[in-house]
Amino acid sequence: MTPPTILIPELEQAIRHGSAGRCADMAERVTDLFVDDADRFDAEQIALFDDVLHRLIEQIEDDALRRIARRLAPVGSAPEGVVRRLAGDDDISIAGPVLRHSPRLSDSDLTALASRMGPAHLLAISQRPIIAESVTDLLLARGDRRIVQAVAGNRGARISDFGFDTLIKRAAGDHRLAETVGLRPDLSEKHLNDLLTAATEIVRRRLYAAAEMNVADGRGEVSGALAEVAGEARGRIAAAYGDAQRTVLAMMQAGKLDESQLGAFARNGQFEHAVAALSAFSRVPIEVVERLMRVERPDALIVLCRAIGIEWTTVRAIIAACGGPTRGAQLEEARLNFERLSARSAERLARFWRSRIRARTSSGDSI
Repeated sequence: MTPPTILIPELEQAIRHGSAGRCADMAERVTDLFVDDADRFDAEQIALFDDVLHRLIEQIEDDALRRIARRLAPVGSAPEGVVRRLAGDDDISIAGPVLRHSPRLSDSDLTALASRMGPAHLLAISQRPIIAESVTDLLLARGDRRIVQAVAGNRGARISDFGFDTLIKRAAGDHRLAETVGLRPDLSEKHLNDLLTAATEIVRRRLYAAAEMNVADGRGEVSGALAEVAGEARGRIAAAYGDAQRTVLAMMQAGKLDESQLGAFARNGQFEHAVAALSAFSRVPIEVVERLMRVERPDALIVLCRAIGIEWTTVRAIIAACGGPTRGAQLEEARLNFERLSARSAERLARFWRSRIRARTSSGDSI
């Protein structure tokens, strides 16, 4: 007899006369028996485990269900009926491990779940190591910002033409998403052109820089189309910074470069001029300032702004010009960090950046 057959008399007693605790204990015992020897059971024996566990889990508390879900989630031969039951549970702490990891959930199972479940369940599905196009289409159609970002950043998610069209539309108002989509290695030339057309200048710069960095490091993590476009853009960007530097230098020599002009550059979308002005004010090289303005979080940029003594309203305009938050909790956090940071500490960090650049330049290293 197989282990679940031996336990059937005890199972009947537990279900008819036992407590939920006794049923939970039995369910976990059966689960352990299965997981310990999962690779030795044939289809008929797995079906028997499925029937036994299915009857038990309807009688037990959520804590036991969570433990069982975590145990069964990674098992390739886990009982299908039980896996589907756990994956469809309204409690995400039960369903989540199965939705994220179970290889027993078929594409049709995931499609059915993605059609009816809520955001937490959709987010769990979006974190699977491999996701079929039919499933990602549903996730992108029904998902909120977190889910769409998770799908875009998941290299194992297969994305259809429809899916890329959806991502690019959503990315038009979301700088972070635009960057994530642009760095996907499966992005076609057509979709890249659509994305770059809709992207802001700062997002284009970030994409170009990331593509060049990956190519230089020997990592094939961006599409060939983006790598090619990034190489072509390098010369144009360098020329644009040269023009901006000459303009800023002339304004400085004429005594016309001040904080209000820096703010105007940022608010008018003159990204190169804002970078050149910050470089001039801080005496930090332009390539370092540009890099600080490219990162997702504005912490280092806030340090630089604090070091040169500009006001929060100007800092806010610069953050917005970089594609950072323009309202909400993230912007408020940035403001509080700016106000808490002392000018002395900020200047000390700025001196460190300057000294690093001088050291690298004198040694002949690249920045």
